[in-house]
Amino acid sequence: MTFLSDDGLWPYPTYGLVVSLGFAGSVGRISAALSDEAMFDLLFLRLETWPNISVFNGHLYPLSFFLYPTFFVNNSTKKQQTNMTTPTESHHANTKIQYVVKGEHTIFYPGDREKSYWPGEFHDVQVIDIHSLQESEKPTVEKNGFALLHHDSRMTDYYDEAQVEAIYYPEMCELAKQVNGAELAIAFGHVARSDSPDATQHSQPSYAAHVDYGRKTIEEYTHNILGDEAEAWLKKRVVLMNFWRPIKTVYRTPLALVDASTVAREDLNFAEVRGGLNDPDRPPLYGWNLSYNPDHKWYYAFEMQPEEIFAFKLYDSRDDVPQYTGHTAIDLPWTDDNTPPRNSMEIRTISFIDE
Repeated sequence: MTFLSDDGLWPYPTYGLVVSLGFAGSVGRISAALSDEAMFDLLFLRLETWPNISVFNGHLYPLSFFLYPTFFVNNSTKKQQTNMTTPTESHHANTKIQYVVKGEHTIFYPGDREKSYWPGEFHDVQVIDIHSLQESEKPTVEKNGFALLHHDSRMTDYYDEAQVEAIYYPEMCELAKQVNGAELAIAFGHVARSDSPDATQHSQPSYAAHVDYGRKTIEEYTHNILGDEAEAWLKKRVVLMNFWRPIKTVYRTPLALVDASTVAREDLNFAEVRGGLNDPDRPPLYGWNLSYNPDHKWYYAFEMQPEEIFAFKLYDSRDDVPQYTGHTAIDLPWTDDNTPPRNSMEIRTISFIDE
């Protein structure tokens, strides 16, 4: 006999008849509301070794029956615990995303944004909350170019550059190898971002649908990091993947990602970034901005947690897989200036895969 429904609540209205036969050896908890103010709990235990004995409130009863009036709590009055794999209340958001005007080649200065040439246009979109989806509905790297993963980091201070280099870079290289099935992965370009009013322009989020970066930048960083070995590795399958995570729970300005399988090559517009990745003297980096396509499907994670991490692909030398995962910061309609600011860490990785 099943005493509890899947959500932990008693499945029958008004009155409940508990018949404890003691076969399961499990502990169950039924919470019931007598009124808005009063609640009581019934704790029952079915014993594994005494099949005809029940324990109720500390007393033993042989094959006992209990009949009691109850008005049980339902989903509207009892807050359920949530996690990454359990579908919860939908927090899909209707918002605006800034796209580039089709055909425009942009020049972006992250540290001095007023100098930028970035002709944009805003479009209304619905952004889907990944947490509210069934497991089978959630995006994957293989099908959609990105995925929301669980990752426990040993990091204690994401603003400590030495710790980031010593701990986070190796962690992300290892994660990139696991996700992509790579023989080797290298990392570069970490940035801790915030939309706090006192954040520098370099560290502020980007409110534009973009893909950073392309093959030219990949080759540059591969040569910088691997030196004479670079050319041999670049002959393999190459994947550029970003990893993005909260430093603490994200309540506003979350990262939104587009399903890469909905992005057409015609949506990509050349982009140049001058002084990027927290370095005003860095040589230009090259990537893409997205122009609007009504087929684009956008996602985000409501109140994303520090142990959650987005893995999203920006380039793959294989042409037949989703890879141009455009992304942007978005505003949620229920947030304002009093909502806690977003603090996040991002890093780029390049994976080299034998095929």
